[in-house]
Amino acid sequence: MTSNDGSARELGPGPRIRWTRAEPVRSAGLSQGGWAEDAGASALLEAARTLAQRPARENRWLVRGGPGTGKSTLLAAAVSEAIASGIWGGRIAVLGSSARSVDQLRRFIASAVAANVPEGTAAASVEPQVRTVHSLAFAIVAMAASRAGAPAPRLLTGAEHDAIFRQALLGYSEDGGGQWPEHVRPALATRGFARELRDVVLRLTERNVAPEELTELGAGHGRPLWESAAHFAARHEQEMELRTAPSASEDAFPTSLNPAQLVGRAIDELGADPDLLTGANAIDLVVVDDAQLIDPMAGELIATIARSGASVIAAHSGDEAVFRFRGASDEFAEKLSEQGAREVELARVHRGPAAAAASGILAQRLPGAARWRRNIPAIGTPAGPHEAPVVSYRTERSASEESAVVADYLLRMHHVHEVPWDRMAVVFRTVGDGAELLQRQCDSVGIPILDAGAEVPPAEDPMVRALLDVIESVLRTPDEQDTRTLLMGPLGKADPADFRDLRRTLRRLATASGTPQRSMTAVRDLLLGEDEPATILGEDAYGRLSTPVERIRALRAVVAASIAAGDSVEMVLWNLWHSSNKAYSLRAVTGGGGVAGRAADRSADAVMGLFDHAADFVEQMPRGSLRQFVEMMREQELPAPRRAGRRPNRKAVSLLSAHNAVAAEYDVVVVAGVQEGVWPSPRRRFGLFELELLVDLLDRPHMKDLSDAQREAAGMAASAADERKLAVLAASRARENILFTAVDNGEDLAASQFIDELARAGVPRWAAGDAAGETLTEGHRMFTPGALVADLRAQLQTAPGAAESDAAARILATLRTSGFGAASARRWYRSTPVSSNSSPVPEKDKGPRARISPSAFEELETCPLRWFIGRQMSSGTEMPLLKGNVVHAIAQAVQSGVGEGQIESAVREFWPAMSPAAGWVLDTEIEDILASEKLIRGWVANQGGYTEVGVEVPFRMELYPGGPSVEVDEEAVPAVSVSVSGRIDRLDRDESGYLRAVDFKSGGKAVTGAEAEANPQLAFYQLASRLGAIGGELAPRATATDEAAADDPVNKVAGGVLVYVNQKAAVKKGANERLQPAMGTQTHLELIRRATAAGALSIGPDYPAITSKACESCSAASMCPTQNTGRQVGR
Repeated sequence: MTSNDGSARELGPGPRIRWTRAEPVRSAGLSQGGWAEDAGASALLEAARTLAQRPARENRWLVRGGPGTGKSTLLAAAVSEAIASGIWGGRIAVLGSSARSVDQLRRFIASAVAANVPEGTAAASVEPQVRTVHSLAFAIVAMAASRAGAPAPRLLTGAEHDAIFRQALLGYSEDGGGQWPEHVRPALATRGFARELRDVVLRLTERNVAPEELTELGAGHGRPLWESAAHFAARHEQEMELRTAPSASEDAFPTSLNPAQLVGRAIDELGADPDLLTGANAIDLVVVDDAQLIDPMAGELIATIARSGASVIAAHSGDEAVFRFRGASDEFAEKLSEQGAREVELARVHRGPAAAAASGILAQRLPGAARWRRNIPAIGTPAGPHEAPVVSYRTERSASEESAVVADYLLRMHHVHEVPWDRMAVVFRTVGDGAELLQRQCDSVGIPILDAGAEVPPAEDPMVRALLDVIESVLRTPDEQDTRTLLMGPLGKADPADFRDLRRTLRRLATASGTPQRSMTAVRDLLLGEDEPATILGEDAYGRLSTPVERIRALRAVVAASIAAGDSVEMVLWNLWHSSNKAYSLRAVTGGGGVAGRAADRSADAVMGLFDHAADFVEQMPRGSLRQFVEMMREQELPAPRRAGRRPNRKAVSLLSAHNAVAAEYDVVVVAGVQEGVWPSPRRRFGLFELELLVDLLDRPHMKDLSDAQREAAGMAASAADERKLAVLAASRARENILFTAVDNGEDLAASQFIDELARAGVPRWAAGDAAGETLTEGHRMFTPGALVADLRAQLQTAPGAAESDAAARILATLRTSGFGAASARRWYRSTPVSSNSSPVPEKDKGPRARISPSAFEELETCPLRWFIGRQMSSGTEMPLLKGNVVHAIAQAVQSGVGEGQIESAVREFWPAMSPAAGWVLDTEIEDILASEKLIRGWVANQGGYTEVGVEVPFRMELYPGGPSVEVDEEAVPAVSVSVSGRIDRLDRDESGYLRAVDFKSGGKAVTGAEAEANPQLAFYQLASRLGAIGGELAPRATATDEAAADDPVNKVAGGVLVYVNQKAAVKKGANERLQPAMGTQTHLELIRRATAAGALSIGPDYPAITSKACESCSAASMCPTQNTGRQVGR
C-alpha cells in the first residue's frame, strides 16, 4: 500500500481494532447463528473455522444467491470465523466492487467479529484488508516498485486518459484520417468519439485481447471500424509505453498507468516475482463480494493470488449483473466453479418483505432457475386504512402528478410511519428530468433530498466556473463576452438591471466626451483600466454600478500577484478562493435548505473537488502551468476522484440511479419513472463501435458462428435481461416498503410491463390520500402539515361538538403549541376582522376624487380586482409595455420629421440595453421595431385628406354623475366625480373641420370591426375632443345628465381610427386600420355615466372580481376568489 505522501510501503493490514460486543449493524436481518437452517452456509462457516488445517486448493467456495439473500453477511461471518480460528486479519483480503460496497463489508465484518466476542469480555484483532480490486492491484504494483527502487506509478485520471486519446485522434484528423472509414472521419476530433474509442481499448485490455484479434474480428464480421480501432490500440500501447517509461531500459518501472493497465501490471509483477506475497505480505484468504461486477482481468488477478496459496470465497449473483456494458463478466465465477469450488446457494431473501416480494416477482422471467425466485412471500392486504402495503404501485396522468404522489408517499412514511428521511430513497432508471421535477416538488413540501447523482465535473458548477474565469482573465485579455460573464457571475454579482445601467452610463459619458464607443467595449475598458470606477462613473453611481467591477478587479489583482510570486497552482487557487469570501456565504445558504441550499451544497462540493484536482495536478505534474490546469479542468468530464466517496451523511432522502443503488439498502424505496420505452430501454447501447456486440463476441465465443440476425436477436435478449436485472436490483434495495410509479395517460405515455407484472401478481394500487378513488388533481390530498390542518378544520366545521370534532381541536392545539403557526386560528382566512374599511383614496376638498386613464377605465370595467392588483404589482418594465412605448416614441419622431437613418441608429444602439434577449432573438426584436417604423412612415404619407393638429396631444376632463348614482346597462350604480386624462397619439382635422383621433397599436393582432366601434380609448379621445378638453385646457365640467351640452359639442368629431403598426397585423397595403364612427349624443352621455361608475370602483375599498375571457391570461389568478388557485383568499 502507499502512504499519504505517496511513498511505497509493505502490503500490510488495516489498523488494529479493539472489538467489543455491540449491536449488529442493520443489514440483511441475520444474526450470527442465523445460518443454522442452511446446510451449505453452515458447511462454509465450518470450513472457515478450520481454514488453516487444509490445503488452499480445497478451500474454494462459491456462494450463489439472489439480492438480499445474505451473501455479504455470510462472507462477513466466514471472515469472523477465520479470524476466530487464529488466522491473522492482516492476511485476509476482502474485495468489494465499489467504495460503498467496501464500506458496507467493513461494517458487516465489524458486526460479525463483535458478535463472536463473549458478552462481558473484550478482544483485540487486526482489521482485514477490505478494499476494491484496483486498490489491491495498486498496492501490489507499489510494493513491486519499492523493491525495484522506483517510485510508485500514479494512476491516470479519466480526464488525462481522455486527453491522450483526443490528442492522438486530432493528429489523425489533421492528417486526413486515412486510417479510419470515411463516414467517421468528421467525428475524429470530437470528445464523444474519443470516449467511445477509450471504452473499446479498455474492454480489450480488461480481457487481455491483442489488437490482432480485434483486426480478425473486424474483418470476419464486416466491421472496418474495429480494424481501425485495432490499429489505434496497437499504436496507443506503444505510445503509452513511451509516455510512462522513465528511461530507455526495458526493465524500467512505468511512471503512470490507467485502471485496466494497473490490474494487468499487478498480474505481471506477481508472475515475475512469486515472493511478493510471502512473509508479512502473504494472503491466506481472498474473499470476493459481488463477483458478477468484476471484469475478466480483475478475476485473473484474484486467480493469480489464489495460485500463490490463498483460499478463495466468492459471492455471485447472476440476477444482479448490471454492469456488463462497463466490462463486467461472469467469467471469474464460472472458472471458479469449473475448478471444483464447493457451491452454496442461498434460497431465502432476508433483507425484508419488500425486497423478497418485489424483486421475486420481477425476476420470474429472467433466464435460469435460481432457487431464491421460488420463495416469493404472500402479498397481504394492509390491516387498516393507515397501514402502508409492503409492495404497491401507482400510475398518474402526468410527470408532475407522479412527482406529487412520490412526495406524498415519502411524507406519509416519515410522519405517519416514523421512517427517518435517511432511510428512504427514490430510484430512477437514470437521473434526469424526472428527478429534477421531483426535487422541486420535495423542496416545496419540505422533504430534504440528497442527490447522489449530483456528482458532476467541477467545471460545470457556476462557482467553480467563475473561479476559472477569473484566472483565465489574467492569463489572457478578456473579450466583451468574458467581461459580461465575469461581472454577472457569482463573483461579480451584477444583476441585469444594474449591468444595463452601467452600460448606459458609460455610453452616455463616452458620447458626452466626444469619443462615442460601444457600451460593452466601455465596460471592458473600465474593468481592465487603472482609474477608479468612482472617478469615472461619478459619486451617484458609486456603490451600485461600480461594486461588481471593483470585486472582479480585486480578484484579478490577487491572481496576478500570486502568479508573479511564483506560487503553485494550488496556492493561486487558494488565494483567489480566500479573497472571494464565498466560503461564508455558501455555508449560510446551505443551512437554509431548499433549492438554494442544495445548489450551495453542490457548489461547496465542486469547489472542494477543484482543490482535489489542483492537489493531484501539482503532485503529478510539478512543472505544469496554470494555463494547463485551467484547460484540463475545462475538459474534465468526471467528478473529482477523492470526492466521490465523501459526500456528507445528511439526514435526507437519497435520490439515485439504479446503477448507483448497488450495495445500498433502505427501509423504504420508491422506484419512479417505470415507463414503457424507458425501463426497460428498448435500445442496445451500441454507439459507433457497437461495443456491446464486441463484448458479446469476446465473452461468448459461440456467437461468432451465428448469423447477423441471430446475433442481433441474442443481443436483444441479453439487453432485455440486463434491463430486468436492473429492475430487480432496484426493487431489492427496500427492506420494509416499496412503491413503483409511472405515468400512464392512455395516449403517448404508458406504464412499463414491469408495472403490469406487479399488478397481475396481486400487488395493490397505492391509494392513500385519494378521495373516493379520484385522481390526484381531482381528489388526492398531499400529506403536508398544511393539508392536515385543512382536514382538521373541515372536521371542526362538519360536526361541531362531536367526538371527532373534539379530537380535531386537540390535535390542532398540539400542533399550535409545537410551533406550527398554520394551526393557529389567528392565521386562518376570514377568522379575523378586516383590518380597515376605509378607501385607499382619500377625500378631496375640491375637484374629482377619482382619477383614471382610458386604459384604466377599460381594465376597471373588465375586472376591478385585476386593475387594483396590477397597479400594485406592475413595474412598468414589462416587455409588451416597453415595446409599445418605443413604438409610440418612434411614431412621434416620424411625425416630427426625424429621418429614417437616425431612428434606425437609435433603435440599434438603445434597444439591446432595454431588452433581456440576446442573439437572434434580439435581432428579430430590432427588425420588428424597424418594420413598425416603416409602417408608421408609410401610413403618415398616405393621409392626404387630413391635416395634422398635433402629436401626443394631452387632454384632461372632469366628469360628474349628476347624482349619487348613475344608470349603466339599466342598473343603478354608485358613482363619483372622476378626472380622466391622457394623451392622443395623433389628432387630425379633415377638410370639413371635423376632428379625428388616431391611436397607434403595437399589438400583433388587430381587433374586429365591432370591437373597434366599442373601443373605450378611442371613445374617450372623441369625448375629450367634443368637450374641448385637448391641448392642456380643462374643459367645463360635464355631467351624465346634460343632454344640451351633448347635443352642442365644442368641436365636431369625425370619429377615430386604430392603426396597427406591427408587421404581424399589417396588410399588403401597409398598416392595418380599424375605424370607430363619430360619437352621438347618447353615446356621449353613456360614456360619462360609465366613467363615473368606474371612478367609484377605483376608490374602493371593495374591488370585485369579474370573470371573463381575460381570466385565462390574468397574472392575479392566485389572489382571485373566482379562480381555483386563489379561491382560499375569499373563503
